[in-house]
Amino acid sequence: DLGGGPSEAAQASLSELQFVPASGRARLASFQRSRDMWCISRQRAWGVPIPVFYEEDTGEVLATRESMQHVAMLVERHGTNVWWELPVEELLAPEYRSNGKAYVKGMDTLDVWFDSGSSWAAALQVKGVQLPADVYLEGSDQHRGWFQSSLQTSTAVGRGPPYKTVVTHGFVLDPNKQKMSKSLGNVVDPMVVINGGKDKKKQPAYGADVLRLWVASSDYMRDVLIGPELIADSSLTLRNLRNCARFMLGNLEGFDPQTDLVPYEELPATERYMLHKASNFLHECNAAYETFRLRNVVQATLAFSRSDLSAFYFDVAKDRLYNEPVRGADCRAARTVLWHCLQALTQVLAPIVPHTAEDIYQHMPQRCREAMESRNPEAGNHHSIFHTKPLGAVDGVEQWKDEDLLKRYEALMTLRSEVNRVLEQARSEKLIASFLEARVELHVLGESDSSTERLYQALKSLQASQPISTKRPEHCPSPSTLEDLFMVSRVDIRVSEMALLAAGGVGECVANAKADLSNLLLSNSFPHASVDPWHVGIKVLPSRMEKCLRCWKRTAFQVETLCTRCASTVN
Repeated sequence: DLGGGPSEAAQASLSELQFVPASGRARLASFQRSRDMWCISRQRAWGVPIPVFYEEDTGEVLATRESMQHVAMLVERHGTNVWWELPVEELLAPEYRSNGKAYVKGMDTLDVWFDSGSSWAAALQVKGVQLPADVYLEGSDQHRGWFQSSLQTSTAVGRGPPYKTVVTHGFVLDPNKQKMSKSLGNVVDPMVVINGGKDKKKQPAYGADVLRLWVASSDYMRDVLIGPELIADSSLTLRNLRNCARFMLGNLEGFDPQTDLVPYEELPATERYMLHKASNFLHECNAAYETFRLRNVVQATLAFSRSDLSAFYFDVAKDRLYNEPVRGADCRAARTVLWHCLQALTQVLAPIVPHTAEDIYQHMPQRCREAMESRNPEAGNHHSIFHTKPLGAVDGVEQWKDEDLLKRYEALMTLRSEVNRVLEQARSEKLIASFLEARVELHVLGESDSSTERLYQALKSLQASQPISTKRPEHCPSPSTLEDLFMVSRVDIRVSEMALLAAGGVGECVANAKADLSNLLLSNSFPHASVDPWHVGIKVLPSRMEKCLRCWKRTAFQVETLCTRCASTVN
């Protein structure tokens, strides 16, 4: 009888639990309310036997602690078939064998839902694992099955819910949304996906990580589709993630966090902006993991690796990584960011694609691995990503957040898009062959009023060379923020009249920037300033300098020579 106390206790406990998706709570509650009786015996030829004896003459039940424990001992040694194979005399506990009564064993079996519903006791309690379990995971049909029976058995004995969180998933269908069936020939064997089929061209071996990435990328709370094209897409996605990690590993060769790491306060603005993005990435993924939103983790990881790293920072930082002295402040700053971003990416990937994450970790420079392992003294000799502690407060991750800097760079990203549009126009008109051949002029348009002056000074501050922790000679300036962002050889800032800019000239590409640059003025120098969105003009011209043989920028004074910066670096 599940009415009264047991049913009310089970119903009341639902409010304490987490459900993923949230609709699972109401679904389980409706099944719980509709069940007030439960017959746990079944008359089947198979199943787990109910260890009950009956007195042969009177039918009186024998089901004592002693009789149950004796049968449990036999089952533990020989399995459940012992009930059917041994005679009653051996199944009875010794104290009942000579009491003058004759017994027969019961032939009923347990309802399978009672059997599985008590697994919390067999799988957890008996093994000394603390109850309740963190997660119960099964298909959406188990609200009326395992989830419900587990809750009923646990609350009936006064233990409360056997789980903290209930996660339900849909079912796997083929690309035509049909259920898997041997007769239809549309069954996808996971081992074939991992190890490949007989014909490796048609059924290549993708490995376990590709299959795991497909699972994590799917909206598992609904029915999901699987097929050769979807698996191939997951393989390509994983390859792109590996390439992203490979770029960072290649540029971290010889990096020692103990000696090469640049403190956050000394990093240039672009590097601090990237660490803000990394901090947001970690926060978003950690929150998604906590709520089992694996698809959100994958989406955030792809956005971070593709948009923030590959499509932006790798391009912006290449000049410093390849052309600045490896122990110089500018190169160290870029490598500091790569080191932090590689750690963030690896620790987020580890639960989903563990083989890839471990591969990345084992290819890190030794000093980098030692730095990660030092955060977890308990790791001992276990040199693995899974024995390191993730980036956290001790690494200053919270310090990386800078909302004002983010707003400024959002404005800069808009301006960058506008400059790229004009650069592409110049390239299509054969004015330049590549961006590095270009010189960009940004014209602050309008009268020489306070608004114009504020915007001019804001842009000039992004153009000025700002050494990090060591001063450079005047003849060897540090690359400017704007030159890095636009990936051009030179950027000049001017104040001009609209008509003068619009007139343009031969060999020039001119356009107005469709960008709201108000957030560039978010600083102590320009509080609460506003800028007309059409207040900046863009002019692209071929550089008048020669191509440097080393960095390829148009910054050399003579043909077939090095620019001043590269000559200083080489010397």
